[in-house]
Amino acid sequence: LLSHVQFEFLVSKDDYFIYKQNELSNLLDVTISSSKIESYKEIWGINWSRNHLTSWIDCIYQCIKVFVLQRITYSDYCVIPGMLHINTLEHKKNDKTITKNDKIDKNTAKKNKIPNQFVGSNIYTTSELLLLSWISYHIQHSFHLKDEGYNVSNVSNTANTFSSNSTNSPTSNTNSKPTNNLYG
Repeated sequence: LLSHVQFEFLVSKDDYFIYKQNELSNLLDVTISSSKIESYKEIWGINWSRNHLTSWIDCIYQCIKVFVLQRITYSDYCVIPGMLHINTLEHKKNDKTITKNDKIDKNTAKKNKIPNQFVGSNIYTTSELLLLSWISYHIQHSFHLKDEGYNVSNVSNTANTFSSNSTNSPTSNTNSKPTNNLYG
């Protein structure tokens, strides 16, 4: 949750300085000189910079976790097309022709018990584990895809162009022959 986030790190830097000045004057019960406050502001600025961003990231992550991740369920995960699911395919045990394009209806997915690998732990919730599983599935399958942008002939032609240009002197004209030494 957000018990570790202190509210003063969620405000602007100027408001943080005002808060710290008030806190310091209430703590010491005396008026502090402006030169002393300026020296404190340097320390407060470093502390605010270190904690401001992480506090906001933690708040945003908790909002996503509460409002978005809770909508991800195992039954919805099971009906994603193109993925193989161990428990959702148990009804096809005897069928040896299971492909990754097999579709599972939502009623069958609801009947399936959540596997142990997706049961929430003390670190990740079930929704987070489902999301991590989905990501890892697609990362593993992306390694088997052919890279359509890679062409060996284009790479060798480009390498030859660079090597022929590097042997020419930068001040020579196009009719002169390339030189092999560095000084032309």
